[in-house]
Amino acid sequence: MDDLHPRDDRKQSARHQLQFFSGAAAEYSFVDNGDGSTFSLLGNYIVNDAIMLSASFATTQADGAPDSVQTRDWEIGGQYDFGPIGVEVYGGQSGDPDDFDSQDFSAGLYHFGDHWRWSVRYLERDIDLILRTPNLERVDDISVPLKADGWRVGLGYKTDGGFRINASSRWFDYDRDLSLLGTRVIVQRLSPTSLTLATSLLDRSDSLRAEWKVGDQSAFNVSVTRDELAGDLGIADTLSVGFLTPAGATGDLDISVGVSEGGDGLDGNTVFLSVFYLFYGGFN
Repeated sequence: MDDLHPRDDRKQSARHQLQFFSGAAAEYSFVDNGDGSTFSLLGNYIVNDAIMLSASFATTQADGAPDSVQTRDWEIGGQYDFGPIGVEVYGGQSGDPDDFDSQDFSAGLYHFGDHWRWSVRYLERDIDLILRTPNLERVDDISVPLKADGWRVGLGYKTDGGFRINASSRWFDYDRDLSLLGTRVIVQRLSPTSLTLATSLLDRSDSLRAEWKVGDQSAFNVSVTRDELAGDLGIADTLSVGFLTPAGATGDLDISVGVSEGGDGLDGNTVFLSVFYLFYGGFN
C-alpha cells in the first residue's frame, strides 16, 4: 500500500459502510522523442472491518527512440488491520518481455492514527534482463538474471483543517553492478514516460506530496519526486499538480498535470496529463 488516495478519510469510512471501491486512470505523455499513453484499473474488495483485498492492472504504450515499447503490470494483495496497526502483502509482475520481466513481492506494516500515519515495507524483485549484443550479421539476445532487495518507508501527517503531507522513500540493492552490463539503452527504452520509469531499474525514489482541502469535498495537491536509476544511469525529477473533486454521489475525479525532466545521462523531458476516477459502491 503506497501513499493513499487523497480521499483517505472517505476510504477509511468505506470499510464500515461499503463493500468495494474501484478506479480507472488514463495518462497521456508528451516526450521529446515520442509520445506515450497509460491505462490502469484498480479494484478493492472490503471483506469485513479488518480485511481488504486489492488488485490492479496497467498497460503502457510508448513510442520513441530507438523504437516503441509496451509494458504490462499487475499486482494482487491484501491488508489485515489489528486496530491501528495493520499488515499488508502484495505480489505481481511488471515490465516488457522483450527487455525485462520482473516478478515482484512486498510485505509490510502500517499504522493509522488521528493525525500521523507511517508504513514500512520490504521489497523483492526477481528480474530477467535481456541484453542485445551485435554478432557479425545478427544480434544475439542474452538473458541476465537479477535480484533486487529493498525497502520502502512512508510518513504522513494530516490536520483537522484538511491539510495533509506525505513523504516516502524506497531503495533497492542489486546483486550485480548494472553499470557494467551495458543497460543504458534498455533504461532509455523503458523510461520514455513517467509511469514506465516506475517499473524500470530504480535504485532510489524519494517523493513529497502536500494536499489541502477546498470546500467540503474538493482538494488541491502538489507532489515532487526524484527517481535515481541503478548503476548511475540517470536521474528523473518530476513535479505534478492535481485537483480532486466529487463526480456524482459515489465517485471522485482526480486530474493531474506534470513534467518530468531527465538528467545525468537520462535524456529527454516528459509532460503528462492524468485523469483518475474512483468509484465507491456496495451490495444490498
